[in-house]
Amino acid sequence: MDPRLQGKTALITGATSSIGRAIAEKFASEGAWVGVGARDSERGTAVVNEIIAAGGHAVFVHADLDGTAATSADIVRRAEEALGGRVDVLVSNAAAVPVASTQDTNETQMATVLAVNLTGPFFLVAQLAPKMASRGGGVVITISSWMAQGGHRRSACLLRYEGSHGRSDKGLGSGVCRRRSEIQCHIPGCCARDRRSR
Repeated sequence: MDPRLQGKTALITGATSSIGRAIAEKFASEGAWVGVGARDSERGTAVVNEIIAAGGHAVFVHADLDGTAATSADIVRRAEEALGGRVDVLVSNAAAVPVASTQDTNETQMATVLAVNLTGPFFLVAQLAPKMASRGGGVVITISSWMAQGGHRRSACLLRYEGSHGRSDKGLGSGVCRRRSEIQCHIPGCCARDRRSR
């Protein structure tokens, strides 16, 4: 086990499959105490158990983003309680990806995209960044999408959202970095479907 994250705590949303799960496993393998954030407790607990079996430290944190400040604050509260009182790193990975063309996207789908992918994470950062700064620093990592670059005809609503995502992170960073915390935005490429999540 690489100890470079030893003593750090991390909340990772959308951590039960694919990129989020890989991040949770990697952070744990490098010594972090990981909060596996997800909606589904059964799948979340399965990831936690795998991390523990591999020698890492993890705990499930129920995280069902609905876009409201109150829900994001509640997720932060649960994460802090589960992780010994603080979150040093937030990896905002949870995402809603409806499969629909522009003309077929409805209001409910669009509202879900904005809640899970934009406003929910925004309020998580609003809760955590000041606390990170008061402790001398912390890191927020947001996971965006390659669709922000080229778009996809079957997920049209993501292009407008993701196009604003990077700019939103820059705006958040301008207010946070001066307070000794850091915000990064990463845009991974396509990855194979994680069949373990099915």
